[in-house]
Amino acid sequence: MKRSHVLALLGLVNVAIMASVAVAQIPSRPVLLQDAATATGVGTTAHVSGYAMVGVQVVVPTGASPVFSVQFEESLNGTHFSAVLCHPHNGTALTSNAAAAGIWRCNVSGATLFRARVASYTGPGSVSAFGLMLAGGTLHAASLRSPVEVASR
Repeated sequence: MKRSHVLALLGLVNVAIMASVAVAQIPSRPVLLQDAATATGVGTTAHVSGYAMVGVQVVVPTGASPVFSVQFEESLNGTHFSAVLCHPHNGTALTSNAAAAGIWRCNVSGATLFRARVASYTGPGSVSAFGLMLAGGTLHAASLRSPVEVASR
């Protein structure tokens, strides 16, 4: 192998290692996106620059039966938001909204902002949405215990 090829290969390996280190240095971060909402509203908009994924857990209190729609949205400029398709944890088809309690994984690579907007709401009870921003890797339902515990304190 030529010396120039070896140096080029070493350069690629170095770039891959540095990229891995950069991703590993961004800690996951929980965020309360909706706090016991009982009406339509934007909630908290999360800054997701540098994150690849947001896990979202929509929670309805035990015994409550509201009818609602939570829209998953992202933005680059903070003014214009667009629907983002998310994977439900139960493996059904991609969706940009939630109408029941559950967990979703949303790809936010390249986005600046993310929100879980309550687009419609009627009935007793409330709806909350907890988020966990992740730099990379996979998200499992158990990973979302932290933001729920953090938000409930």
